[in-house]
Amino acid sequence: AVRFQPLHSIPEPSTASGWLALSYYHQSQSELELARNAARRSTELAPTFGATWIRLAELEFSFDARNEAQRILSKGLLLSPEQAQGQSLLGFIALENNYNQSALDSFEHAIELDGDLGSAWLGKGIALLKQRHSEKGRAALQTAAALEPQRSLFRSYLAKAFGELDDEALAIKEFGIAKTLDPSDPTPDFYAALHAFQGNRINESIRMLERSVALNDNRSVHRSRSLLDRDLAMR
Repeated sequence: AVRFQPLHSIPEPSTASGWLALSYYHQSQSELELARNAARRSTELAPTFGATWIRLAELEFSFDARNEAQRILSKGLLLSPEQAQGQSLLGFIALENNYNQSALDSFEHAIELDGDLGSAWLGKGIALLKQRHSEKGRAALQTAAALEPQRSLFRSYLAKAFGELDDEALAIKEFGIAKTLDPSDPTPDFYAALHAFQGNRINESIRMLERSVALNDNRSVHRSRSLLDRDLAMR
C-alpha cells in the first residue's frame, strides 16, 4: 500500500487487522468504495477496537459524508479517546462545517496527545488562518512542514500563509518546494495561481490553473469522485 504496488491476488482476511490493512491497500489504488467496505468489515469483527471506527470515519469523510463520519468517529473516540489522529479528524470535520473554534480546540487536543502529528499542526494552522490570526497560523504551518518536510500539501498551505503575510519571496519559494516534492499534486499550482492573480500576474495564473485542472484527479487516493468533481469546478 505504501509503495502503491498492485496485488494480483489478495486472500480474504480473517481478522479485523487484516481487513484494516486491506482498507489501506484499496485506498492506495484509489478504490475508496472498497476501502470503506473493508474498514466497515473490520468494525464488525472487532467492534470494541477504536482504531477501526476511526479509520471508517476517515473514509466516510473522504466521501463528504460529514454527519456519518462524525457519528462513527464519536464511537471510535469513545473507545480510544487518546487516539490523536481521531482528534485531528474531528478538527477537519469541524473545519468543513465552518466551526473554526471547535476545530482549533480539537487540533490542540490532538497536539497535546501527540506533538509530532503533522496533520494536527496543519489543521491548527488552517483554523488560525480562518480566524485571521495570520502570524500564529503561519507558525503552526511551519511546525507541520518541519515535522514532515516531504509533505507537499504542508508546503502549499505554508506558502499560502506567507502570501497572506505579503512575504512574496518565501511564498514563491515554498510553492516551488511543494511542486518539486509532488509534481502530480494539483494543490500547489492552484494556490500559486490564486497568489499570482492577487499580484495581477494574470497569464501566469491562468497557466497554473490549467495545470491544476489537468492534475485534479491525482487526488483520487483521498477524494471520492463527487469531491474530485467539486474540486475541478473550483479550479
